[in-house]
Amino acid sequence: MIKHVIMFKFKEEYDGRSKAENIAIAADMSRSLMGKIPTLRSSATNLNCVPGPINYDMVIELTFDDLAGMGEFHVHPLHMELVKHLDSCCEALSAVDYEF
Repeated sequence: MIKHVIMFKFKEEYDGRSKAENIAIAADMSRSLMGKIPTLRSSATNLNCVPGPINYDMVIELTFDDLAGMGEFHVHPLHMELVKHLDSCCEALSAVDYEF
């Protein structure tokens, strides 16, 4: 099994929307992927509850059977829509992938 964990730090404002609005959009998009992408086995999207200058705003944790399944997920059109939104309104991200 592969766990893919990504943390996002959002811009204070983007495209006329506040940080909170863009986070809510991203969280809704992320949560909607489960059951729509065949290789995605589990998904959790959570928001940071302790703001601070070094803290990230949102984390997504995804599980796949293998690296090939994660690769299929990465190019899926629904995932690409989420990536497009995140690329525009995030100022930083960090990710880690591990086998378990």
